[in-house]
Amino acid sequence: MTIVGAGALALAGGIATAGPPAVTDDLDSGAQGWELYLASGERQALDWSPGGGYVSADVDGPETDGAAFGDAAYVSDMSRYAGENIVFQLRSSLGTGSRPTVWLYDYYYDQRLLWARAPGPAVGTEWNDYRLPLEATSETHWFNKNGERVSKRRFDHFLRSDPSFIIEADLSDASDERTDLDNPGLQTNHERRVRLRYLAERDRFKGLVRSRDFPACSSDQKVQILKKVEGNLRLFAQTRTNTAGRYSVMKRPTKGRYFARAIESTAGPGNNCLVARSKTVRAR
Repeated sequence: MTIVGAGALALAGGIATAGPPAVTDDLDSGAQGWELYLASGERQALDWSPGGGYVSADVDGPETDGAAFGDAAYVSDMSRYAGENIVFQLRSSLGTGSRPTVWLYDYYYDQRLLWARAPGPAVGTEWNDYRLPLEATSETHWFNKNGERVSKRRFDHFLRSDPSFIIEADLSDASDERTDLDNPGLQTNHERRVRLRYLAERDRFKGLVRSRDFPACSSDQKVQILKKVEGNLRLFAQTRTNTAGRYSVMKRPTKGRYFARAIESTAGPGNNCLVARSKTVRAR
């Protein structure tokens, strides 16, 4: 398990400090605690591929119906990660035509309690990246075992009960399916601030992107300059920040109102740099 950023995860027998940190398993050196969790409660070892650094499971019989990838080391105070993301990569030997399911799981009582479909494409024969927000909102729906949607209050209450998460591996009814998993973990969101200035004497734009808690979300970040035109937005220019988070645009603007937008990105394993926009400024 790799902890990225400040703080430490409260693992079984561990001590939690300020955070939350990003926690990911790159699986480059082994299964790193990940196993196949069967609906019967039994666990099976996963195959590990040293060439690509991922784990695999054969889900080719009745005994693997409902099987899921899991790692007991992820037992933690999940309420610290409310609003962050569960992330992973999946592929299937068959291409299932369905999106993966993530369960919040009670390891102490061996129960799957809440579930959600990960946004994104259906699992295919090529790797797909998945990111599921750890929150219950109008856009992210979590359900109980009876298929009933749970409220934000109940979801937040459940997070405080030390669940972990498991990723469903048995993705179809086929009898010869194999599913591969890579880079599972908890991804931390980092907020940013964007500034845009119009230099009238030079007829140019310049600005700054800042992230207080994670400086890597300032360096080498894509920034768009957009112009407001009759209620619509038009892309005026696109650039990247330097290592200090500063950027500039040499293109001369026409008269009007503009703002800058830092595009959402990732900065190393498990760290998500959130989209941010500046205040509107006037040119000329």
